[in-house]
Amino acid sequence: MQKPLLGGANPTAGSAVNAVNIVRNRAGLSSLSSVTADQVMDEKFAELGMEWGIRYFDMVRLGNTAALSYDGRNFTMDKQFLPYPLAQIEKINALDK
Repeated sequence: MQKPLLGGANPTAGSAVNAVNIVRNRAGLSSLSSVTADQVMDEKFAELGMEWGIRYFDMVRLGNTAALSYDGRNFTMDKQFLPYPLAQIEKINALDK
């Protein structure tokens, strides 16, 4: 079940429905009369499809991480923060000396 959109733009910036419809109309799609948080995120993903880092953090922030488990990989929230690369850890440790 989709959650209703509770947060969003203030009246001076426009509504979430207006923002989604601007993107949809530009793509030649029909307008929507209302939107849910899930629909806003779907439209954002369609608009920024190749911006994986943005999508990843949206998925983690909203707890919608099912798509991160695929091809035998199982994503769990304990993996939400990526580890520092070893080269960076070694540089950080050098600062302690």
